[in-house]
Amino acid sequence: MTKSRDLNPDMFLRHGHFVGKTGDHIDAMLVKEILFDDAGLLATAVDGLADLVSERQPGLLVSQERHGAQLARMVGAQLNVPVLAYGKDGKVSSPHSLVDTLNKRSMIIEDNITTGRSVRELMSLVEKAGGSVGGIASVF
Repeated sequence: MTKSRDLNPDMFLRHGHFVGKTGDHIDAMLVKEILFDDAGLLATAVDGLADLVSERQPGLLVSQERHGAQLARMVGAQLNVPVLAYGKDGKVSSPHSLVDTLNKRSMIIEDNITTGRSVRELMSLVEKAGGSVGGIASVF
């Protein structure tokens, strides 16, 4: 069993001068790999997300592939809730299908939300498939 640890937001920031993906100059950068490379930190994040998610009682967890889907799969396994993961191209990249969203209240799981673009895209995909989004949970 992995011992959980306290999450301090400053531990995930690298300070300096960086150029973001959009060309903006920024003074700090989020380093998500710190979370995903440390089993104790990851367990703490998953436990916290699972607590939030269980309150909403979703029938399905939805996320984008990569870090968000990794978290969603871990939370889903802990709560026995299926997970639907979308690739960046909007195609389903998980064993569940869009049919799984029908008549189910979904919850979106993300690793971080900056602009909200990916959350809006996921909400749109769920709603187009006939489902509804009952909440959004994120670590950052």
